[in-house]
Amino acid sequence: MDFSIYEKEITKTGFPLEFNISEILRHEGWSIINNKYYIDDNQQTIREIDIVAYKVKRVKDFAVFTTLIISCKKNTSNLWALLTKQYDKKDKNLQLNPVHIWTNTPSLKFSISEENWQKKYYDYLAQKNIKKAICEPEFQTFAFQEMSIQSGKPQNDKPIFDSITSLMKAQSYELESLPKRQNARGNKQKYIYQYNLISIIDSELIRIHFEDKNISASGLDQAIYISGYIIKKEPSFASINFVKASVFDSILKSYNLLHEANCSYFEQEDQIFYLDAVSDYKKSKFLIQDFTQHIKFNLTFILHKERSNLEIRDILKEMYLNWNEEDKILEITLVNLLEKQIKRLNSDEHLLAITQKSLKVIYHYDGRFKFLLSSF
Repeated sequence: MDFSIYEKEITKTGFPLEFNISEILRHEGWSIINNKYYIDDNQQTIREIDIVAYKVKRVKDFAVFTTLIISCKKNTSNLWALLTKQYDKKDKNLQLNPVHIWTNTPSLKFSISEENWQKKYYDYLAQKNIKKAICEPEFQTFAFQEMSIQSGKPQNDKPIFDSITSLMKAQSYELESLPKRQNARGNKQKYIYQYNLISIIDSELIRIHFEDKNISASGLDQAIYISGYIIKKEPSFASINFVKASVFDSILKSYNLLHEANCSYFEQEDQIFYLDAVSDYKKSKFLIQDFTQHIKFNLTFILHKERSNLEIRDILKEMYLNWNEEDKILEITLVNLLEKQIKRLNSDEHLLAITQKSLKVIYHYDGRFKFLLSSF
């Protein structure tokens, strides 16, 4: 048999592109999952994403994953054109700072629950010279077209649209499956995952810009596009990086830097959170349920002889922390108890030791504390 015909014909497919992109990623230290399958939430069919790549680094007591979801497309006869215009900054429907993150780390859960945290994250990254990986786009892309390289004739936008939707749906699937995977493993480790979407085209990439009555075309190596899509009947926005295959190796350098920036940013956010975790009411309340679970058994054991289980549950639900600035002591405040019961709690050495350990684990606090009867 003459095998050369098969070697030649396979180059006309997108498989060599997937292989080359995977090899570039491996060389730069990324772990690779090829041809990962997921469920299309709309059509309930199994779909495939070309490449999932990630880097991971342990920071303090949690691991930071920077993840790339990559679609690879090859076209020898058509190029990809992004049709752009100026942004209307007054448009309230625009989301220029989309970030997709999952975490089970309490301090970081709090951080990403804060208002406008995405803008804070983008501002931090803007100082790191990684705009080729993540930034606010310069122009608004309002349409796409595949166009003939030879004649310039518009074809359609289906391959581009398919790339965008497959990336966004794959990301949605990953974000939804993460907590299920962690629970299934019974894993108590702490993580944070940050996702990035990349559409790689092995062809030419151009911008056709519309402004007033002028239309101008120019070549691109890459461009960031903010996509809006309905997933599971909810609007979703994502940043998608369109990249020419020929420059992917240089663009990947920015993603290497992004991973390091993610590690430093989330380490900083973790440190900031615990600086005043017991004295800031919002933070102490955010963690109170975890703290209650830690001391619940021992606290209940002491009180159960004098109270019904239902009453004890109610007491624990209303427990809160108060920082006494004057005395520099943390007050663990309880309701519906008697003074003698509070006194007993403060004198039980085993409970005090358990509580001290729990405060250290949950709030990173190892200072003075006492149980206190609420005056309200």
